[in-house]
Amino acid sequence: MTMKRLPWILLGLSLIGNILLGYTWFRDNFSGGKSLRIENEELAALLSAANIRADSLQIKLDETLLEYEALLSQSELLKSERDAAYEDLEAKKIQIRQLIYKASQGDPQALLAANNRVRELESELEAARGRIDLLVREKDAASEKYSETQQMLADVEEARDIILEEHNTLREKVARTKFQVSELKIEPLQEKRDNEVLTYKAGKIDKIKITFVLEKNELLEPGEKEISVRILGTNGEVLGAGNDVLLDSDKLVSMKEKIKYGGEPQDVHFTFKQEEAYKKGIHTIEILSDGEFLTRGSFILN
Repeated sequence: MTMKRLPWILLGLSLIGNILLGYTWFRDNFSGGKSLRIENEELAALLSAANIRADSLQIKLDETLLEYEALLSQSELLKSERDAAYEDLEAKKIQIRQLIYKASQGDPQALLAANNRVRELESELEAARGRIDLLVREKDAASEKYSETQQMLADVEEARDIILEEHNTLREKVARTKFQVSELKIEPLQEKRDNEVLTYKAGKIDKIKITFVLEKNELLEPGEKEISVRILGTNGEVLGAGNDVLLDSDKLVSMKEKIKYGGEPQDVHFTFKQEEAYKKGIHTIEILSDGEFLTRGSFILN
């Protein structure tokens, strides 16, 4: 009886195996009712129309890598930071070159992925350049300040502890009598019909929306207060103030308005527009109250 059932069991197993093989083939070759071959052909046509090829991506990758490596070699980062950056860059380089190789073998999906990775790497390069430029400017400013105060510090060395104590006390007192700012939000916006879309492309921005909250401060008298916004461009210029270079920027502001402070947390918003095109790189937003610095934020345009 067992021997008679064996052929039927084998036939059943064979049918099940064929069904599984058929399902696997269908899953690997069709997506959403459309052949993956057709989808790949359509994608390849789109990439060709956009003039995106494996060889051009390789050239763009090599150029970006050279710029990135040169930037890292010339930067004044700590050795550990530079080593970590090189390791991260090397890993990304290997991944992208693997995708470009697959693309050169006729894989449009790999070509699309490689193109996206190269664009991401270019954006990272611009952001890194902006961060390093900012560090250099801060270092130069600190060095100049140090030189100016070095002689004074030498003259008052014996009184240093007393001066520091008085300074810390004064700072605490000032902090208690100034506005405290929270929830600072900076939104570069592009106007599309009746909608406003967040964008970080320098050439697409129509306006910059800045919002924040002035926290409650019981030591501040309610009444009319002047709130100012200073927007610093990539060269330290104050936007909206007719200031093309870093010249007395601490005396200039981009916008200001009077508000009536009632002693409770208060929402404040500014909208900034300019006719000139924005530059790529880091922009800094500073918030002031009656000329006193409160806080700052930044954003990067590409």
